[in-house]
Amino acid sequence: YCYQLVDMSLAWDAAEIECQHLRPGAHLATIRTATEEKIVSSYIRRSSTTADAWIGMHAVRTPKKLIWEWIDGTTYTPGTLLWDNRAPSTALSTAECISMTNIQIPGNAVRWIQRTCATVLPFVCKYRSSF
Repeated sequence: YCYQLVDMSLAWDAAEIECQHLRPGAHLATIRTATEEKIVSSYIRRSSTTADAWIGMHAVRTPKKLIWEWIDGTTYTPGTLLWDNRAPSTALSTAECISMTNIQIPGNAVRWIQRTCATVLPFVCKYRSSF
């Protein structure tokens, strides 16, 4: 896969649409492994203008809780990735989208943060290589 940090600030839904326009098959970045997380976080760390960026994780609201899933519809399994030993909250909230933030913590990766989806941030798109 290829990744692109887009230094344009958009709400989460608009960022996903912009990724789709960027390249065929592109979406906000899904992160399945620690290696992928390191790749995506390196883009954010190298940027001189971006402190936070949307990734392709969001919540589906049910009557009693939030269920976290990736943009491709697969469910996020708590404890599998990179929340500094935390997990996204399942409590009903308006913070239904996930960004990565460039807060340097010794020994840890970039942190993931729940945010209101209307917040405007740069974003990371993911797409298959054409090779």
